[in-house]
Amino acid sequence: MKEFYLYLATNKKLNCFLVNGNNDVFINFKQDSIFKLPEFIKFISPYFAPKFDKVLLNAFDNEEVEQTKSILKTSFLISQDDINIAYKSVSNNIQNKISEIDEITKDIENEESIYDEDNIENVVNLVKEYFPTNTLNCLPQYFQSQILKVAKSINYLSNSIWDAFDTTQVPNDLTGYLLTLNISGLDRPTFEKNFNIISKKIMKESNKLKMHHFLKNGQVFFYN
Repeated sequence: MKEFYLYLATNKKLNCFLVNGNNDVFINFKQDSIFKLPEFIKFISPYFAPKFDKVLLNAFDNEEVEQTKSILKTSFLISQDDINIAYKSVSNNIQNKISEIDEITKDIENEESIYDEDNIENVVNLVKEYFPTNTLNCLPQYFQSQILKVAKSINYLSNSIWDAFDTTQVPNDLTGYLLTLNISGLDRPTFEKNFNIISKKIMKESNKLKMHHFLKNGQVFFYN
């Protein structure tokens, strides 16, 4: 135990982070041999995890991709007992946004939505703002099930818009966007299938529009 205190006295950046959350520790973070000691991880983790939680949320919420990656590289200093503490705020942040999107979906299905034919496309920007793939895709395996929930939430929203509004472009944009998330397993083929169905529908509508325009403004000549 004494050697741990002596080490922290020499590693001022790490010590400052443990005391006041100063995130200079993530700049050119140095791997030291003491980090390989399970006893040291157990010693430092209860202090490191809550500070880690705060700086990770700040970087994630501000879409600071490189900072998010730098912070996550130090996650090995968190013991398994404290992992939920370290990821709590980001997890809550994601869940709150999922709940908001699900509420929009519910309102659309109940015909109580603030969105109409003139502004429904605004939900695409909202989804992109709530779930930036550049930072979401940085997150570790711990968040995999929650990222799948994000994808399902966007998919449900897309389906409700498909049923309620005279638009195929918005469902297409939403489904295409959710496919940029790191999703694996049995669900991804379902999302891809939905995207292909919508894309084909858009292409079919586009071809009909082109033909209508041609027949209206041009002439068709037949040759023997």
